[in-house]
Amino acid sequence: MAKKLSTKHHPVLVEAAEIQAAKSNDYGDIDYSRSVYFPFGHESYLTMLHIKIERLKSLKDADTINFEGQYDSVLDLINYASFYGAYLKDKTND
Repeated sequence: MAKKLSTKHHPVLVEAAEIQAAKSNDYGDIDYSRSVYFPFGHESYLTMLHIKIERLKSLKDADTINFEGQYDSVLDLINYASFYGAYLKDKTND
């Protein structure tokens, strides 16, 4: 069972976890949705991480940002990395 994040965790991690929990409600069953949204295992997770890193690189010197800024992209990156971590951990437990 996951422990609740406390004040000893950095507020950015707490915010990322809250966003992940809120968005999970939109996607339904987590085990099902992750296998659907990341159907190619490692490649799927690595692709999403790559996309978020490329987004951050493009925003670094941008004069105008119309949607999701750097901070939002960092929160996404944290969450995608946690999904990949969970995938890797689950694979070692199989």
